[in-house]
Formats: sequence, C-alpha cells, structure tokens
Amino acid sequence: MIMKNTFILAVVALILAGCFGGKSTELGPGEVVQEYYKAICSGDFGKAASLCDTICMTGHIEEVRNVWEQQDSTITAIIADILSETEVEITDIQKDGDNRNVFYKLANPSYEGKEEIAVVGNEEGEWKIKSIITGRQ
Repeated sequence: MIMKNTFILAVVALILAGCFGGKSTELGPGEVVQEYYKAICSGDFGKAASLCDTICMTGHIEEVRNVWEQQDSTITAIIADILSETEVEITDIQKDGDNRNVFYKLANPSYEGKEEIAVVGNEEGEWKIKSIITGRQ
C-alpha cells in the first residue's frame, strides 16, 4: 500500500511540475522588445499592442499601423520581405527604478541600425513597453 501511495504521489508531482514548473513562459524585458518587433514586422498589431503599456503606446502602434495599411500590396510585400530579415540585437539592459531601459539595434543584411532604447515596465506581473526612443547615436 505504501508503494502504491508513493507511486501516485510521484505521478501527481510530475504532472504538477509540468503544469506549473519548468521553463517560465514569462518574457523578460529584452524578450518583450524582440517579440514586439517580430509582431510589428509581421503586421500583427494586436500582438504588438499586447506587449505594450496600453496608455503610453497606443498612439505609437496606431501610427505604425496607419503607415503599414496605407501602402499598396506590392510595397507592403517588399517591406514585409525586408522586415523578415530584420534582427533585434539587444546590446544592454539597465535598471532604472522599477523600469528597465533596453538598448538595442534593428539590423538586417543591408542596414545596420542606430542604437535605440525601449523603456519597459512591469504591469501586473508582465513586462510591457512604455516608450521607444529612436535614432540614438
């Protein structure tokens, strides 16, 4: 009987570890920035918005969406092709109070971007982009 109970407890522990333990799916500040740009580059503005502080970044996302949607399909296809090769290279992450300043570059084979900064804050247990400072030298 003791062996049976031990076996049952072991199986339950393994199941619970699979449900609640192991690798976390929570994104860190740098990963949020990378996922944001993946979403923007693929035209998934809903996902991009979900990675942002809704109050601070709504205008930015709408501006990007408007530029994207105003292009004809040929230009959009060319842009999508270029963006599919774009990488987000995180160069540094610095703590600034409760926020993190994520320093990064957007680059692809034909363009080496300038360093940019995303201010990322914790909102209800998840990291969210609060602002993006572009074109920093």
